Amino acid sequence: MNPQELQQCLVEKLVPIISTNNGLPFFARRRSKFEAWLKVELCSIFKDDHPEPEWEHFDIKLDDWIIELKTVNNSYVIHDQDVNNIIRPITDNINSIIKDIEKLQNRRDIRNYHRGVIFIAFPFDQSNLNHEPWQEHIARIQERLNLSPAIQFQFYNTQIYGQIYLGWLN
Repeated sequence: MNPQELQQCLVEKLVPIISTNNGLPFFARRRSKFEAWLKVELCSIFKDDHPEPEWEHFDIKLDDWIIELKTVNNSYVIHDQDVNNIIRPITDNINSIIKDIEKLQNRRDIRNYHRGVIFIAFPFDQSNLNHEPWQEHIARIQERLNLSPAIQFQFYNTQIYGQIYLGWLN
């Protein structure tokens, strides 16, 4: 599966799962991470690609992909959605993604695989989806790998948004 096919699969399969899960809004309102849940769902989505979670210190190995996962919570103000105003270390989250990219780059034994990072950034509302500081964080990641356009989604029965990103190494 090439990166565009993986991206399409995220649009067609992951977005509907996130958008209809009535438990995830609790995480979005608390700005709480849900990476383990994401790993389980991706293993289910990619069951035909023989997923191996926690393979060799990577989050998921598929037939032809090694993938690291992240959920990136932020501190942006969300209006009228009962989202807790809790400070979250977004710079630390971005640095963690960059560290995962470096791990994927530095392992010579996985160079025959597609190597990528899937991360979900949240919470956003309509006013801050393209927030300039967020775009600066994205630019730091884009310096290190190919990054698909953001896939926007809405948490179930809310006006709270998130964005899914797929990035890959050449």
